[in-house]
Amino acid sequence: MRLVDAHWAVGLRAGLCLASLIMAAASVSAQQSQPSSVAACFSTTDPAAIVTACDTLLAGDRRGLTSDQTGLALQRRGGAYAVLGRIDDAIGDFRQMAATGYKVHEAHASIASLEFRRQRLSVAEASYREALRVNPSYALAQLGLGHTLIGLGRAAESIAHFDRALAITDTDPEAHLSKATALIATGDLDGAIRSLDAALRLDPRLLAALYQRAQAHHDKGDMTKALADADAAVAAASGEERIRALVYRGRLRNNAKSYDGTIADCTAADAEAGRLAVTDQRLRAAALVCVGLARQSKGDLTAAQDSYEQALRWDARDVAALAGRGYVLLQRGRYDAAAADFRAALAVDPRSQDALRFLGLAYADKGDRAKADQEFSRAIETAPNDPWPVMIRAITAARDGDRTRALADANRALEITGPRSSDGFLVRGAVHYFLDDMDKARIDVDTAISLNGDNGQAHRMLSRLLIRQGRLEEAQRSLDTASRQLPNDVTVMLQQGLIALGRRDYGRAVLELTRSLAINDVHAEGFAARGQANEGQGLIAAAIADYRAASGKLAIDGDGRRAKALAAERLAALTAPPSSAASTTAGTTPAAPTSTTVEARPPSPAADPGSRRVESDQSLYCRIFEGMFVSSRKYTGVEFDVGCRRQN
Repeated sequence: MRLVDAHWAVGLRAGLCLASLIMAAASVSAQQSQPSSVAACFSTTDPAAIVTACDTLLAGDRRGLTSDQTGLALQRRGGAYAVLGRIDDAIGDFRQMAATGYKVHEAHASIASLEFRRQRLSVAEASYREALRVNPSYALAQLGLGHTLIGLGRAAESIAHFDRALAITDTDPEAHLSKATALIATGDLDGAIRSLDAALRLDPRLLAALYQRAQAHHDKGDMTKALADADAAVAAASGEERIRALVYRGRLRNNAKSYDGTIADCTAADAEAGRLAVTDQRLRAAALVCVGLARQSKGDLTAAQDSYEQALRWDARDVAALAGRGYVLLQRGRYDAAAADFRAALAVDPRSQDALRFLGLAYADKGDRAKADQEFSRAIETAPNDPWPVMIRAITAARDGDRTRALADANRALEITGPRSSDGFLVRGAVHYFLDDMDKARIDVDTAISLNGDNGQAHRMLSRLLIRQGRLEEAQRSLDTASRQLPNDVTVMLQQGLIALGRRDYGRAVLELTRSLAINDVHAEGFAARGQANEGQGLIAAAIADYRAASGKLAIDGDGRRAKALAAERLAALTAPPSSAASTTAGTTPAAPTSTTVEARPPSPAADPGSRRVESDQSLYCRIFEGMFVSSRKYTGVEFDVGCRRQN
């Protein structure tokens, strides 16, 4: 039982040990006229029976009862009403109980507990303070007020009340747990761990303390200790709680990038739920969501989507499953379907940060910045200290060329996350990249990697920077690291294709770009790059098809817009009718060029009429990496000859 719900339960227990005293103290006439109702009101444990018996007792002649006996009867009935969910009736009884003068502090604390239960926190605070005015040594009220203050966003203020409770009863493990909750809310993880240590010394099997200490260690970056606490929770738990413990450990393992361990834990949780015939639909869904999350982290999007859909068959309103499936659809470029899932999640929980921020991202990746900004604003308003909607909005603005908004948001995100945030510097580096400030981008991305060498997205961003600079070998090394940390990532595949294209390894480029497009085929860059690789192999028909596809796809950043423009230019060049001079030379209108392998050193364009295709490939290659090798000299001092100089 939660501490904040304990007050009104006191009366349910009190009658059991006091029943004989009450019966002896009641008048003979009262006992003769109402013997069964007196006994039942003060001794039975069934809430419905308590209500019936105490109704009879309190509706009758109370002259044979003292005010304390009447107060206890009201406390018992109020507690029974609370168990039955009749909150207004329960509060009414506790108010009457206070009026009798019987344990007034418990009456006010019980009212506060019920108001807390229905999230009327300001009313709960006032009632707890009234209880403490009557009896400052009532530990349950000190604890309840502390929890209420946390709920009101005043965690720092709550700590004093937990300390007062502990001064009264420092042998209560849940009191130490309560203080740890407040310390976590204030960001004092070390203090929280000390309080949780104290709680677990008193009760080593206190699951809530094990979970909280595991989370605190996780937040400090100590996954070894976090998983040790999760192991202890799994060992201590039984029944349905064991299922929850397995799911929790599975999610921790996912954060530690132990994806197979996550799948094993959460699959075991699902099997255990089936064995126990668990009817809690939310618990059944949670195990499957956990499996979906690990599969998504492994890059197995089809299997992840299947897991989320299994979860939704158990609970169609599961916010995590809706948001998870929506994010899979987003990764696959199915933005309208993704947005529908995020909106469904928000219909259940309008404050779901995952749904809010990802809905904004779906609109952003679709190129609808106005709707994206609207959703990001909602997310920021809902949780002003959550850096992620600010970060994503920064990148969206940068891709759109809005320098002022992008930099303001990137710096704001770093203020929120603090100077040790790898993701904060990564986002600002990405902003600089999209704004074409390559030197600043490199500094921030290097900082992100120095803060967290396992940040796969930072290594991926560094690879993209290096590709732009023409430093393909370094780009490949960064991308190899990224691919280990982001398996089957669509952007990693795209960049693998771009590196192969830069090396003129056109077959590898086509392979990687095709893999990328199989996952997400809605953006222009992949089609334009594959068209270039096909053209490089002399596969003109395939190149034309890719360029045509690129012309109808999205381009939401500078890279995409440049790729789309180049695709349009190459499409026009490859499908344009031959010049009259060429026709005259050949004596007839030439057919489309045949597919032949491009030579390593293309011949002069004057060599033969068919060389128009080869020369176009040479100029195409130079256009693809326009400025790349010039830029590389700035960093390496080496001037590359990449076959772009015309031969006299």
